Amino acid sequence: ALVLFLATLSCNNESAEKKDTTTKKISKNIKSYPDFNEDSAYSFINTQVNFGSRVISSAGWEKCGLWIEKKLLQYTDDVTLQRSPITTYDGKNHTLKNIIASFSPKKNNRIALFAHWDSRHIADQDTKNKTSPILGANDGGSGVGVLIELARLFKKNRGNNIIIGFVPTMGLSLIHISE
Repeated sequence: ALVLFLATLSCNNESAEKKDTTTKKISKNIKSYPDFNEDSAYSFINTQVNFGSRVISSAGWEKCGLWIEKKLLQYTDDVTLQRSPITTYDGKNHTLKNIIASFSPKKNNRIALFAHWDSRHIADQDTKNKTSPILGANDGGSGVGVLIELARLFKKNRGNNIIIGFVPTMGLSLIHISE
């Protein structure tokens, strides 16, 4: 019985050594990347909320758009603005603005990440203020905060093939489409 017990221990130790060797080989191939900083992302959300409601063409929308542009230029030289005139369902004329940051733009097989940077013109999901604009921390602000934090990380990790875009989707939902 003692011989059988020692043989069993011997087998177990051998397989444990193999597991350690395999783990060591895998860990040598893992690349390290900068850590996502949730406090940084949160501060980017807070900055947007401090602009107030970011309804298309509002003062908060204008200020936030300029802030996003300047922030992205800290992380990449390749920031593109796209503007397009629109008429909303209420007959008002506006200019949509997309803000696009590229990292390693000459690379093929790109990855695109998008968020909308405006906020809703009415709080239709609210129980009290259904007709008031919202600040949009969770609706627009959080997506932008995360993508700007990712842009900060992409600057540290040169050579990736990422496109980050910010589009005013609420502006798109306000467009009047004539049939």
